[in-house]
Amino acid sequence: MLGRAMKSMSGVPTSCTWATVRMRTGRPYVLLKMAMTLDGKIATASGESRWITGPAARKRVQKLRQWCDAIMVGGETARLDRPGLIVREPADWPCQPLKLIYGRLPEAELKALFPGPCAVRQVAPQTPEEWLAMLQTLGGEGIGALLLEGGGELAGRALAAGAV
Repeated sequence: MLGRAMKSMSGVPTSCTWATVRMRTGRPYVLLKMAMTLDGKIATASGESRWITGPAARKRVQKLRQWCDAIMVGGETARLDRPGLIVREPADWPCQPLKLIYGRLPEAELKALFPGPCAVRQVAPQTPEEWLAMLQTLGGEGIGALLLEGGGELAGRALAAGAV
């Protein structure tokens, strides 16, 4: 566990939180964002997992994305939900986060899911040691905060590894 986040008035962790974590450990501060239906599922009965939240929650996600240097989703989440993994509000956000996909997708599929010049990286840490090494690498690249945006497998693996 990297520690408890201090909250700003908006509910988003303050920048001194991630800076403290990064200075102390060399790793990014890791946030896990999950949504669930009223019956405790991360998808509807039909398997739909995109937009199970309302406008207020989606607006908060945009604030989290603004705050983070990298966003990670699971490979199946990328396939099914086709998330852009970008800051949408404001539209002219100057520094888009690094896109990370947990798992291994064929290169052609990855390019189809994320067209354009932005870098997309695939990672697949399994053990706590591999998670730690990946986070150290990201920290060394200047990533101060990592947002894990979904996928049950990604969430479970990150929690089991103690990365969150």
